[in-house]
Parts: sequence; structure tokens; C-alpha cells
Amino acid sequence: MSIYLDSADLKEIKKYINYPFISGVTTNPALLAKALDKSNITIYEFEEHIKKIGDIVEGDIFVQTNRSKAEQIVKESRKIYEILGDKCVVKILPTFEGLKAMYDLSFKDIRTAATAVFTGVQGYTAILSGADYVVPYYSRLMRTTQDGFNIIEDILDIIEVNKFDNQLLVASLKTTSDVLEVIRAGANAITIPASLIDELYENPQTNEAVKLFKKSLRVSKD
Repeated sequence: MSIYLDSADLKEIKKYINYPFISGVTTNPALLAKALDKSNITIYEFEEHIKKIGDIVEGDIFVQTNRSKAEQIVKESRKIYEILGDKCVVKILPTFEGLKAMYDLSFKDIRTAATAVFTGVQGYTAILSGADYVVPYYSRLMRTTQDGFNIIEDILDIIEVNKFDNQLLVASLKTTSDVLEVIRAGANAITIPASLIDELYENPQTNEAVKLFKKSLRVSKD
């Protein structure tokens, strides 16, 4: 399973991309605007910041488009691909126009991810339209009284039964318990904020064990 950092903050990315278990970065227009401390950003700022992320990250970078019409989504996706090259995965909303764009991009060898998926059927139509990844929002599913865990299992079942090669990347995870549930379900990948990354491996009892072992070992000063 792959773990991605969900961020556009260059300082965060520089820090966490060196963690051995981080495979790459996911981002979106809201995160990009936040990183630049603005309520909204221009296309130029959008593209320039993506380029800076690409200069830092060697793994996959998932970037969400800003457009709503299929033709515009395809045009912007090609521009993002020009900036990032083969590490690019374009995140597209699974609207009718988004599905048309995914289908078109699948013939241009540009990888896509259907993002903000809230049902198994949405995931299925995205896969049939050429999406390489299906990205459900776990916590948002839970907040809307839907069973996020069951929907994740539905999408995994659809992929397995139909022998699809597509991958499930789960977003909107807020706690380590969420992460564990999704891992146990068999998700191919997750994306989490920097605030949650350290919690994955840090534990008070582990820290106490470190202190104990340090006391038990006399280290010479070389």
C-alpha cells in the first residue's frame, strides 16, 4: 500500500517527502491557495507552484484540475502533464463532463484519478471512463451518515470481481483509526495531511522504551 502526503506547503513537502514510507504528494486548488496564503490564485500561480512541487518530489504527484467542462479539463490536464511529466496524475471530479475528460485523457497516456467519489456506482462509472484511480472521501462519507467503510469495500469488490487494474486511493482520513480501518479493508493507497503522518509511527510507550534503553547503554564520547 502507498501513502501520500496531502499538501501543497513546500516546507511540509520538503520535510515529509524524505520519510521512507511516503510515496508522493496529492494536492488540490484549496491546498494550493492555502499554501500561498490566498483565498484564490491565478492560473499562473497554480502552474508555478505545481512546478515547485515537481522539483521536490520524485514520486507521483496528484493535481486536481480547476475546470468544469470536458474540453477545458483536458486542456488543463495536458498543461499539468507538460509541467510534471510521467509523475503526473490528474484528479478530476466524476461529473458527466469529468467522465468525458477522463475518457479522452485515457487515450493520451495521461493518468487520471476520479476524486470526491461517494458511491460504488460513481467509482464504477469512473473506471469504465478510464480513471486509473478512484478516490473516495472517507470522513465526508461518515459525516453524511453513509458507511464509508462499506463503500470502500464496494469499490474494492467491483475492482476485484471485474479483474480491473484500477487502484483505490482513500482520502479525507482524520485519525489513525481511520487509517487502520482503510488498510484492513485492502485499499491500494491513502493520502493524509502532515498533521497525521507523525501519529502513524509515534507512540508514548515506544518513546518510553527509547528512554529506558538509552539509560541502559553507556556510550563512549568519540
